[in-house]
Amino acid sequence: LDKARRAYHKVSRKEHAAKERDFHAQGNPDVSIDKQKKIQEERELAQQEAEKVRARYEKVLEEVNRYVPRYMEEMESIFDQSQDEERRRIVFLKEAFLSIHTHLDVTNNER
Repeated sequence: LDKARRAYHKVSRKEHAAKERDFHAQGNPDVSIDKQKKIQEERELAQQEAEKVRARYEKVLEEVNRYVPRYMEEMESIFDQSQDEERRRIVFLKEAFLSIHTHLDVTNNER
């Protein structure tokens, strides 16, 4: 996803720069017609590439969004497992400390 996002933003910057060059070339009488056509072709190519990369980026986003419910279910089950382990750990510690307490309690044991 990050790779697709970076590619899309890079192409978008290129497209924006090509549009700026085309805009300035059209308003400038010093630029030859051939140069203007070349700049316009660059802009069109940049637009096509941006559309292609945007479609790929959107496809990756859709793919990631499809995994969200499954991810949520898996994270809930992992959370439940960790809560069960924590409960077992607490019960074990309580039993261990209670056992230590009963062994060290001098009032109950005459020895």
